[in-house]
Amino acid sequence: MYRFESALTHVPEVTAPFLIMHGTADPTVSFTNGLGFYNALRVQQQESGPAGIPGRRAWPSRHGQSEDLTIRYFQFFNHYLKGAPAPKWLTEGIPYLEKDANRDPRSVK
Repeated sequence: MYRFESALTHVPEVTAPFLIMHGTADPTVSFTNGLGFYNALRVQQQESGPAGIPGRRAWPSRHGQSEDLTIRYFQFFNHYLKGAPAPKWLTEGIPYLEKDANRDPRSVK
C-alpha cells in the first residue's frame, strides 16, 4: 500500500508536463521528496519544472511570492499549452542560493 500511494511509483505513467511547487520548510512533506519526484521525472525524460519556495512551509505568503508564483504558472502553461518560448527559469533553472523572496517577480524571465 505504501508503494502504491507514493508518487514515485507512478512516474512511468506520467504523460503531461508537471510544475512541482514545494515550500522548502514544509513540515509535512520534506522538500527532498519534491526534488526526488522531479528527478524521477527527469530520468524518465518527462517534461517538468520545479518551483521551490525558499523558507516557506506550504503556500507562499510573503509579499511578492504569490505574484512570482502566478507569473511562473502563466509562463509554464503558456509554454506547454500555447507554444510560447520556454522561460529561462524552466530551461536553465535558478540556483537555490540565488533565490530571493523579495526580488521583483516581473524580473522572472
